[in-house]
Amino acid sequence: MSKLNKEKLLRRVQRLLNGKKYENCLKTANKALKNYSEETSVYLAKMEALFHLEKFDELTETVKHYFKNVSNDEDSYVMICDKFESLELGLMEKLGYDSISEAKQGSKLEFATNMVIQLNNEALKLYPESCEFAITKARRVFLEEGAEKLVEYVDSFSSTDLHWKELMYFKENTCRFSRNCEESLNTCNKILEVSFDLETLFRKIWLLRLMKKDDEAIGILDEMIAKDNNKNWALAAKGLYYGERDNQKAMEFIDEAIKNDPEYGYAYYAKAYILFILGKYDDTSDTLDKAFSLDESLLENPWVLFFLAEFAEAEGDLGSALEYLSHIDVIDYVYSATMEFRSDLYELMEKEIKKYRKKDFR
Repeated sequence: MSKLNKEKLLRRVQRLLNGKKYENCLKTANKALKNYSEETSVYLAKMEALFHLEKFDELTETVKHYFKNVSNDEDSYVMICDKFESLELGLMEKLGYDSISEAKQGSKLEFATNMVIQLNNEALKLYPESCEFAITKARRVFLEEGAEKLVEYVDSFSSTDLHWKELMYFKENTCRFSRNCEESLNTCNKILEVSFDLETLFRKIWLLRLMKKDDEAIGILDEMIAKDNNKNWALAAKGLYYGERDNQKAMEFIDEAIKNDPEYGYAYYAKAYILFILGKYDDTSDTLDKAFSLDESLLENPWVLFFLAEFAEAEGDLGSALEYLSHIDVIDYVYSATMEFRSDLYELMEKEIKKYRKKDFR
């Protein structure tokens, strides 16, 4: 079969899946796999079609076949776990469930949950050093037993444990989403007691703002500026803190950081955010280009990615907004690792961007 015919067949599989024509999707996927037995995208489509058709025995065998005959590396386990977790979360949202415990015996939701647990446990044994599977296990505790049990679970780890910091970040993030800012703040303080880093400090300052503890937050930044301790970072963060409250003052702090160090990429990112608030989209784009030319690592920062998604959405580019959101690590955003497989992708994306737009501190 020619390359053109192959691409046409693969597109047809995805189109049938997106159109919820699961029987036809399954038939076409099986046809494709006869010619392209290692095509991962077809396996994923087949798994989802079987799931919606509730052909659970065949689905289980398909997953086993994939790991045995195609790939069982770490990325494959992450991908398949994400697939079932996305189906699980989608069903929970559709059914209006707050907890997986509400799932009925023998239901699609119960099957998806069991598959995630089974695959993640297998992966943990095969790849004990992988943070991804440790976080998934913590997320299972949250989804099945709630935020309180998640706190107990993460707090059972020692700061010397392999994935302690990542688990603490996940707990902080989840508690914040659950409106438990006090526990989230306590988590940041515990991390900072073990080792100081700007990412954790930024989370703490943002939490203080959410809790309307402005004096404490600004006091931390002012002390850093006075002691010349990461001064330019503190100036840029202070500018972000003022955000929509006082554009002029925010820009003054950021411009001072740039004056101190014209090569400081983070300060240009902060400036781009203020320009975005002011509706100066062309200037925003130019300033972001400057920021990334100076510091490519900014594109790995979840807060920056949130902003890029928001900016893209504001310009009507939903595809780019989705792309930025899909790169946010699961530690920083509960649904990030599963978003690319959601059938209601764009609706979810728009909803989540609007949620973050309400928080003007990045």
